[in-house]
Amino acid sequence: MFNYLKDKLFGGKADQKDGSGKKYVKKQSGGFTLDDFAKQLAMSANMGSMQHMAKKVPGMPKLTPAQIKQGQAELALFNKILKVMTVQQRQESHLLDASAKARIAKSAGVSTKEVDLLLQRFEQSKRFVKLFKRFGKF
Repeated sequence: MFNYLKDKLFGGKADQKDGSGKKYVKKQSGGFTLDDFAKQLAMSANMGSMQHMAKKVPGMPKLTPAQIKQGQAELALFNKILKVMTVQQRQESHLLDASAKARIAKSAGVSTKEVDLLLQRFEQSKRFVKLFKRFGKF
């Protein structure tokens, strides 16, 4: 999907120099981790504004300024949380118990509810990737 967006946003074919080929192989093998999620967030932040990206996705509804602001705030929040996680926590998110979430929240200066929100969004993305894999789009 990100290659599609890159094609639409920047024109032409998306290049494979950014490591997206490696991500493709990893997703095909079924290992979607918080590291991959963080890379997706970084890639979407590098693509430009959310409003600009939304215009390029077919069938995507117009976003209000409030929705754009909320999305950008979530992106910044998620990046902040992901940066304080250890490599093992990002690779094996199922190991995050309540005390680990509390330590992460304290280190990032956020609430545990915000850590839970990140994990919810990650699980949604994971299901999305699995769905695309099932239909051969990834």
